[in-house]
Order: sequence, then structure tokens, then C-alpha cells
Amino acid sequence: MAGRNIEKMASIDAQLRQLAPAKVSEDDKLIEYDALLLDRFLDILQDLHGEDLRETVQELYELSAEYEGKREPKKLEELGKVLTSLDAGDSIVISKAFSHMLNLANLAEEVQIAYRRRIKKLKKGDFVDESSAATESDIEETFKRLVSDLGKSPEEIFDALKNQTVDLVLTAHPTQSVRRSLLQKHGRIRDCLAQLYAKDITPDDKQELDESLQREIQAAFRTDEIRRTPPTPQDEMRAGMSYFHETIWNGVPKFLRRVDTALKNIGIDERVPYNAPLIQFSSWMGGDRDGNPRVTPEVTRDVCLLARMMAANLYYNQIENLMFELSMWRCTDETLQRFTAATLEHGMNPPVSPKPEWRALLDAMAVVATEEYRSVVFQEPRFVEYFRLATPELEYGRMNIGSRPSKRKPSGGIESLRAIPWIFAWTQTRFHLPVWLGFGAAFKYAIKKDVRNLHMLQDMYKHWPFFRVTIDLIEMVFAKGDPGIAALYDKLLVSKDLWAFGEKLRTNFEETKNLILQTAGHKDLLEGDPYLKQRLRLRDSYITTLNVCQAYTLKRIRDQNYNVTLRPHISKEIMQSSKSAQELVKLNPTSEYAPGLEDTLILTMKGIAAGLQNTG
Repeated sequence: MAGRNIEKMASIDAQLRQLAPAKVSEDDKLIEYDALLLDRFLDILQDLHGEDLRETVQELYELSAEYEGKREPKKLEELGKVLTSLDAGDSIVISKAFSHMLNLANLAEEVQIAYRRRIKKLKKGDFVDESSAATESDIEETFKRLVSDLGKSPEEIFDALKNQTVDLVLTAHPTQSVRRSLLQKHGRIRDCLAQLYAKDITPDDKQELDESLQREIQAAFRTDEIRRTPPTPQDEMRAGMSYFHETIWNGVPKFLRRVDTALKNIGIDERVPYNAPLIQFSSWMGGDRDGNPRVTPEVTRDVCLLARMMAANLYYNQIENLMFELSMWRCTDETLQRFTAATLEHGMNPPVSPKPEWRALLDAMAVVATEEYRSVVFQEPRFVEYFRLATPELEYGRMNIGSRPSKRKPSGGIESLRAIPWIFAWTQTRFHLPVWLGFGAAFKYAIKKDVRNLHMLQDMYKHWPFFRVTIDLIEMVFAKGDPGIAALYDKLLVSKDLWAFGEKLRTNFEETKNLILQTAGHKDLLEGDPYLKQRLRLRDSYITTLNVCQAYTLKRIRDQNYNVTLRPHISKEIMQSSKSAQELVKLNPTSEYAPGLEDTLILTMKGIAAGLQNTG
């Protein structure tokens, strides 16, 4: 490996540490994990593409961090100048690098979440924040709560458990933008990171794991992120079945053993019967005919046979080698526990019904919200035009992440667009319009009708779990949003006569955000969940760079007269790294756009989806 640029890394590491909010547990290692992965990756980037590219990544990161600190539009313009000065190959490398760094941030976060859960179990309840308290269920905690707080007998719990079913349905909806080959490499990176921080690791093991970590990070970065052809329904079925191989097959037995242990701890010595349908799995893949012309009777027959063959293969492998293990991640059984515990608790202890006046207020607000939403989306004459200009909706299909067309009718309007592309397009610009549009009008209506309704809404937030979770989700989306980024898309891509419409929507965004905060009793977004706030802030600088890159790339794709000035290549090292980067341009020789633009665009889409963890 090349010698590390200590000054540059210290700069990034310092910024990462400054981003951490004060109210985070003493066992929080997210920054440490993130900095380690970033350190290793930047060394690899320099080895592959030269110090100049590494310094460009540093420059872009710092400009993005400055923008996130003050939200000055001028910083976005500076970012745009740097990004548009890159040639086709370097543009692909930079987009790929920031996308990769966001994937690494996700892996660091997953390792931290697992570590945090282990600590929580050891400390019996530490780190329960406002948001997780309403939604997280542990099977043993649920059993004990039903016995101690509600007076249920262990036998009642056992009988209810045997007669309930959680049905998890696998679908082929294209919400996973990461290729399976990359997911497998990510799994190995995650395992290396977790083992590196194990307490009983020896110095030799640590060195070997560090070397393995570097190999896997490099392998992931050198893997083509882009699907070059759309998947068939059979491909989607194989991808879905891979979760059985890599997660479910090992996770379910572990989950059932946890259930047996939890039952034993409340006095039930009998195991859950082997044929009790606590968890069952269904699938739509290859059989869902909701607007997918590629799903035919022949395809459905193929996927049914494929599923049986894969099931038989799992049994064969288990018999051949009982030690077979390829786990996706250790949280599998915890996810199943959460579903089962929540279902059991809901059945034995149904939530308190909301007060009639709460329902009446929410029903009236729902009418107002629906009217407001429809007045903008369906009745505003130029909304469709604005939507297609201000977002990458028209380019979404180039990602090739699903077998079904993005529209039910190619020539249709909003009503013909599928839900996932609709959400995806707004998520990419960090405006999230379908999530919040209408809420502001509904809250203003309620408060204007009677000022006491604000206190009622605040009371609903405190005492009605459904309402609280809904508000928390919207607050989380606002924390991910940035109207300044949406304004950049407008400035570059939308005709001037529609700028006022965009500004009106952004004003609505801010008004709605403030009303949500009032209802939750928060001064700042995610005030009740400092850990999530930290996770989102750590991603912002990466995502902002990708947003600016995407907006300017869309400008160059849609306006062929848009001129950019490329930076000159001076040193021999830069020329060599440029030659290496140009090899990436050759991966897409048939693109209808100028060289490198389509791949750069797709990589920004994937990176933003990875950073926001919302595809559609």
C-alpha cells in the first residue's frame, strides 16, 4: 500500500468527530468504524487512480461539509465547478468513490447497531431512545412484560404463540439497487470489521483481518456497480432466493431456539412444536402480474420449479455439511423476534383505542391533506412537466434494477407511474414531496379551526403510538431532506417560468417541517433520536457531492449545448491515473450520451439511494 497522507486523513477524521452529537452513548464506535473504513479506502483509491484523484475526493468532501455547515448555495456552485471540470473517466471514478464511501458508511453503521444491541442486552435496557421504544420488541422482554404487567399466565402466552403466524412476503419490487455480487463483498467487509474490534483478538489476527479488510474493500470498489442489462423475472427469483441461502436458512433455527429459551425463562419447559407456523414465507416473484408484461404462465412455472430445486439443494447441503454457514448478518434472528414479539403483544394486549375526538380530528385533517395533495399533483396544469424536469424520473429506467417497466403506460402521466419510480425520483433530489405534501395544510387547518387542537395533536403524539410513529417517520424524512439541493436541480434543469412553482413548494416544505416539530415538541429535527441524527449527519457530505454531480450530469445530458471546461492533465502520474479511469468509460460503449455521462448518472443514483437508504 502507498504511504498514507496523514494530514488529509486527519482532516477528514476531525470533521467526522465534529459531526457527532453530544448525546450519544459511551459505547458508540460508529465514528471509529467509519474513519477506519474511509482510511483504508482512500489508500486504495490512491493506489489505483493516483494522489490527484484522492485529493479531489478530499476537496469535494470539504466543500460539501462547508455547505452542510452553513447551507450556502455558493458552495454548491463551487462543487459544480470542480465536478464539471473532470473528464469522463475521472467523473465515473469520483461518483463511484462517493457511492462506495456511502456503502462503507452503511456497513460501519450495521456493525455499530449490532454492537449496540449486544451492549443493550448486557446492560438490560440502556440506550432505548424515544423512537425505538415505540417500535422495537424483544421476544424475552415481551414475554416478561405480558406476565408481570398484564397478568398473563405462561400457558396463555404459549397457547397464543403456537396459534399465531407472521407471513413474510418476498417481492420483486426493485427497491434493492445494489447488485448481489456487491452485497456478498459487503458482507465480508462487515464481518472483517466486526472481528477487528473483538475483545479477544490477537495482534497477528488483527493484522490478517486488516489485510483481508483492505482486499475486500478493493474488490468491492473494482466491481462494476451497474447492471448492464435488465433482470428477467427468473433473475429476480434467484436474487430473492439468495436471502434464504445467505440469511433465512440459518436465521430461523436460531430464532426458534431464542423463543424456546425465552419460554423456559417464564416457566414453560415445552418447546414450540416443529409444525407451529410462527414464521412462514411467501413470494410474489415470477407470479405477480400487476402490470408486468414479462411475467407469463411459463415464467411462473419456471420460478416454481426453480424454488423447489433451490429448496432441495438447501436440504442436501445441510445433510452433507451441518456446519454450513453463510450468514448475511447477525441481526436476522432479531428481526424475526421483533415481528413475532410485536404480533404476540398486539394479540394479547391490543393497543389502547384512540379517543373519539382524536379520530375525528385526524379524519378531518386527512380530508384536507388529500385535497391539498391532489390539487398540486393532479390539478396543477404544469406539475407533470415540473416533476420530469426537476427529478431524474425520465432516466430512472437506465438503472436496470427491475424486470417491470417503470410505467404502466409509456405515454401516461403521473397516474401511470409506478409507486417506486415516483418515490425514487423525489428521494434523489432530497425533496421527498410525496411524503409530506398535504400534511402542512392539514395541520394549519386544524390549528386555525381551534388553537386548542395544537395541544390535542401534541397529546396524540405523546399517547397514541400510531400517530407518534407516523410523525416520527415524517420527521426522519425531513432530516434527510434539503430544499437547497432541490433548488439547485430547479436552477439547472427547470425552465425559468416554473421557478416560482418550485419556490412555492419549498416554502411549503419549511412550513410543514415547522408544524411537525411543534407537534412533536422538538426544537430541532430528530431531537428525540440523537443516534439516528448522528448517522444521518455523517452521510450528508457524501450525499451532497453526489447530488451536485447528478444535477450537473443531468444538465449535460439534457442540454447538449451546455459547455464545461475540463481541467488539464499536467503530471505523468495524473496522465497514468487518467488512463486507468478511461478504462471505466469503455464499460458502456453503446450509450446514446457523451462518454461517461450515463454511468456517472447511474452511479450517483445508486450512491444517493445507499446514503439515504431509500430507493422507492
